[in-house]
Amino acid sequence: MFNIFDAHLIYLNISGLRVDEKFDADCLIEIATSKHEYFKYCEFDLYYFSNKINLSLMEKININV
Repeated sequence: MFNIFDAHLIYLNISGLRVDEKFDADCLIEIATSKHEYFKYCEFDLYYFSNKINLSLMEKININV
């Protein structure tokens, strides 16, 4: 599991994740923020996400797989 917890996070761009013995393809990425407005994910593989984000504040989500 990979956790991202930050009450002040507004912009999150995820790219360049590599699959290895510590971060495998079945890894769960958990994001918990309260002010998140922008999320961008640009990867070859789609990982599992669990979010605790207030989506009413989200202005833009960009996912390129």
